[in-house]
Amino acid sequence: MKEFPASRVQGNVIRSAEEFVGKTPKHAIFANQLVRKDELTGPRLIEKGAVVTMIYRTKNMEISTTGEALQPGSDGDMIRVKNTKSGLVVAGTVAGSNLVKVAGME
Repeated sequence: MKEFPASRVQGNVIRSAEEFVGKTPKHAIFANQLVRKDELTGPRLIEKGAVVTMIYRTKNMEISTTGEALQPGSDGDMIRVKNTKSGLVVAGTVAGSNLVKVAGME
């Protein structure tokens, strides 16, 4: 931790070590630099290349299949996933460990 003049610290900057706990940086973080809250994410629940369960749900039905994560993700992140049966690439929201909800969720 390093002290900075208040004029350099904006509302979205990490102010305590506790705000780092359980977080993963989205990119390299350098010493003696301010770190913004949006530069950190929760723990990764999906790694690139992982086999995931894809769920599509409407009011009247639920379909699930397997897919391959094309990028890593944390809870709530939007990632691209390839359906292993059709080869179709879709975007979905990380909803748990190796679980992705695709469009249509209610």
